[in-house]
Amino acid sequence: MKFLPFILLFFFSVNVNAKVVGILTDKFRIEDDICDDCGMGGDIYTIQQHVLNAIQESCNQYGISVVLIPNDPFYAKLYVKNIDGMIVPNFSREIDAKVYGRHSSAPKDKKDDSESKLAVVKTFLETKKPILGINKGMHIINIAFGGDIKRLGSDNKKIHQLPSDETHDININKDSKVYNAVIENDDVYEGYIKVNSMHKDTIGELGNDLNPSAFSRDGSIEAIESKDDSFVLGVQWNPEHLNTANDIRLFQKFCKKVAKGDKKHNIQD
Repeated sequence: MKFLPFILLFFFSVNVNAKVVGILTDKFRIEDDICDDCGMGGDIYTIQQHVLNAIQESCNQYGISVVLIPNDPFYAKLYVKNIDGMIVPNFSREIDAKVYGRHSSAPKDKKDDSESKLAVVKTFLETKKPILGINKGMHIINIAFGGDIKRLGSDNKKIHQLPSDETHDININKDSKVYNAVIENDDVYEGYIKVNSMHKDTIGELGNDLNPSAFSRDGSIEAIESKDDSFVLGVQWNPEHLNTANDIRLFQKFCKKVAKGDKKHNIQD
């Protein structure tokens, strides 16, 4: 899996008058004893190359700049004030169960830095600006709204734990934001679309003020969205890997919402 190291918040040259999308990063701790003389100890922030490519390609056509956001709650309000939309991507490690009130049995080095990510997402949600969660990113959004996640059962794993280029069917509610973002033509929609599936966990209890908007054939929730008019979406699949026409439209819809949004950083200090 290819990662990009985080260097600065404004990773790319940003036009100060342009809208800005931030991608929330993964945090890894590098111990000093890995390399005594190279100065590599400390935290590094990374994202997957596929996510960066997909967001850049869709947002560039609207003149939107893309930056990387460290999942550091201490500076969360500063980061959030300076972006107009957020992508919460999939992450490499398991979400720590303690952030939704459960005991975590995963080894410490396998746990995600979930508390930091959750703090940044909660701060961003206060702004009512567009946010899109992907896979574990959807789970983080659901937890931010008071929901939780659960481990897939043995029967469900056959459907949901697939190689990145294999697919299964999902049904999208026609009166949903996700449907409006993904489906271009009602006349050709036959009730199901194909998505990839690479996850161990799924939505358990749905968060407050969220609606489920897509389901797989086994009843698992495949997409969630805000009940109000804000553009809060989460999808269980990884559209940046499959890149079908439906996947590309999802990113384009998000970027279009950011482009049309009011550039006000309306969060309380």
